[in-house]
Amino acid sequence: MYIVFGKDSGIIQTTRKMIRGFKHSIYADCQSKREARLRWRKSAKGKAWDKAYSQRPYVKAKRHEKYLQYIIKKNNEQNTEQAERRLHI
Repeated sequence: MYIVFGKDSGIIQTTRKMIRGFKHSIYADCQSKREARLRWRKSAKGKAWDKAYSQRPYVKAKRHEKYLQYIIKKNNEQNTEQAERRLHI
């Protein structure tokens, strides 16, 4: 026996069989959900939210940290290639 909370804040007792028959569960990675999120991001509201979010100080700091890590990684790769060239010549 399971207890399920209804829309009108009433408690309903049900069995597992009744819950299994419920076919309206949509997962976060469902194709329709992904498409809906993409449509929202492309809408005026989504673009405004994205812009406001990217202006937050902690988001800017995180993005800058990723940029610095990218620069360091790129620089290390170039130095490795140059060292390999020197050893082969």
